[in-house]
Amino acid sequence: ADVESSVSLTTASFLLFAERDVLVEQTAKKKAKKKTADLYQPTMNKLGLLDRKNDTPQDRDRRASSFGLLVDVEGAPLPIAVAAGKELFTTGTTKKLARDLWPTALEAAVRFGKIDAATWDAWLAQAKKQQDPRQRGWMLQALASTLDPALSPKAFNLLWDPELRVNEMALGIWAQSSDLRTWDGAFAFVTSR
Repeated sequence: ADVESSVSLTTASFLLFAERDVLVEQTAKKKAKKKTADLYQPTMNKLGLLDRKNDTPQDRDRRASSFGLLVDVEGAPLPIAVAAGKELFTTGTTKKLARDLWPTALEAAVRFGKIDAATWDAWLAQAKKQQDPRQRGWMLQALASTLDPALSPKAFNLLWDPELRVNEMALGIWAQSSDLRTWDGAFAFVTSR
């Protein structure tokens, strides 16, 4: 893989476009996901999940990009990401992943962790208590990015949550409308009001 993330992720962009927007058969979709995972797992193996002493900014960028991509296509790091994300929501920290991978882990816990409404609410309460503004933002963004149609209304309702800061209230609408898998629900929410 190229050392520049923007170059190395070009192939993934085409594969993800094909998998989500072009291919119809589930077998073909699975092949595209597997091809993506096979292409980017070696980079992840080389860079690892934890910070290394001699990491460069490019290494951290490539690690975060590859990790996010592999989690999204449900590759090998997904179970680690889900476990670390659940730990981050409940304890506010984890030693399982480099800090630059935390946003992806939080999102993986929400999207792939099979959480219910009570867990979503408990995690929202944890996010509101978070003092680190960056981590608070990651937690709220992850919750807003749910793919579960039963939880999407909770993401939309962040808009009226008086405990959130003004810059946090629209996260649900932005997250739901920026993903083709949840776009229709976001459009219906906005146009019905």
